[in-house]
Amino acid sequence: MSTQGLHQLSDEDLIKAHLSEATTDAAKNSLRTTPAGRVMLEVDADRRAGLAAKGIALWIESKSLDAGKVASALLRANQKEWTTARLVKVVEAAAMLTRTSEQFGRFGWFPYKPLITTIEMAVQREGLSPAFRTALEQWKEAIMPRELTPQEEREFGEVERISTQDVLVVGWPILSKAFATIERLQRIRVPLTEERKLIERLARVLDSYQKPKSGERLTVRIDASDAVGIGIAADVGKGGRAAGPAWAELLQHARTLNSTVPSQNGWSRPRASSKESRRSAFSNAFPIGSMT
Repeated sequence: MSTQGLHQLSDEDLIKAHLSEATTDAAKNSLRTTPAGRVMLEVDADRRAGLAAKGIALWIESKSLDAGKVASALLRANQKEWTTARLVKVVEAAAMLTRTSEQFGRFGWFPYKPLITTIEMAVQREGLSPAFRTALEQWKEAIMPRELTPQEEREFGEVERISTQDVLVVGWPILSKAFATIERLQRIRVPLTEERKLIERLARVLDSYQKPKSGERLTVRIDASDAVGIGIAADVGKGGRAAGPAWAELLQHARTLNSTVPSQNGWSRPRASSKESRRSAFSNAFPIGSMT
């Protein structure tokens, strides 16, 4: 199909055209490997947002499990063009995956990592609009664990009873279905590690990123659930060094990182002022000899 013809395809058909042409997982993950993929990278930013949302929707609906790879690639491309307004529709699509969804058992393959990273970067640049806050709250609510309903509790008790029976008596198909139902119901109330991490990152975005107005001081929410957070929160409470603007900048910067090792770009000469600010914040908070 010609490039012009590809441009005229619907979002769903364009995604499927790329996936049908890509012969390997590596090719599906890279949009530059097919004509359809390159068209997706070339279209305007608003349509790319629609394509990412459609890729997530197709994954949730089980119409194309590889469509999540397309959404992931689009979210990683052209990072600076991802505004909070464009991300709203992508987050709304992600919120359709709830803990009761059949696909939730495959959460590890859901493209939540590039999505939350793109969200953090966009909110750091723009702040948090009411519309985007609403979308993020809906996503957080969709993946939050909860107690089972009375009907779900009864279902759990029934399949748990079946799971204890001899396979020769009930047969493997019935026993296998019971085990699958137990796992599904347990996932509703017990989040896995990666799910907890995502919920915490969403909570930090919702609670922390308040872009200051002119003349206002940047403030960052402190999670006092570990030793470091407790120490920082205590220092902030008494108006110590950690209450200063340099510490707020350092903490907000740190929350956008995905690596424990600084990149060369992040510590290059053009950003010396920011670098010095972070060094100053750290040295002021932890003077030499204070940690021995």
